Amino acid sequence: MSVVGEKSLGQGLVTNTPEGRTALVVSRCTSCGDVRCPPRTVCPIDLAACELDSVEGDATVYEVVRMGIAPLGFSAPYWVGLIDFPQGFRIFGLIASDDEDPVMAGDQVSMIVGVIGSDPTGLVGPVFQRSSRSTSPQITEGQRS
Repeated sequence: MSVVGEKSLGQGLVTNTPEGRTALVVSRCTSCGDVRCPPRTVCPIDLAACELDSVEGDATVYEVVRMGIAPLGFSAPYWVGLIDFPQGFRIFGLIASDDEDPVMAGDQVSMIVGVIGSDPTGLVGPVFQRSSRSTSPQITEGQRS
């Protein structure tokens, strides 16, 4: 099993913090402090060098969409959306939701590591779920390819 970003970016988009929590890997500009995900080596604002950092904690759903038709590797229905982080960046991601109690725009979510798609031996990466139900398992060596 591999982690999202390992092949295309050379590193996974999720990591374990020294405290044992799961966090999103970001870049932080050494000059202006701009935070971006996926991480970059050069800041798009002032072209200064960026350092790798990690972000954890709650974020806010900006928009969510229920996908009723699934591409190969996914099972319908599933939810995706734009997630706003308090550090000032927005990412697109998979949202753990269901028809009985759907996640809505404005809801607070936390990131967990989950399987992306319907193949349980495939790819793991960031999945967002309502903060009140949040449990954040660590990435295990068995999840890396």
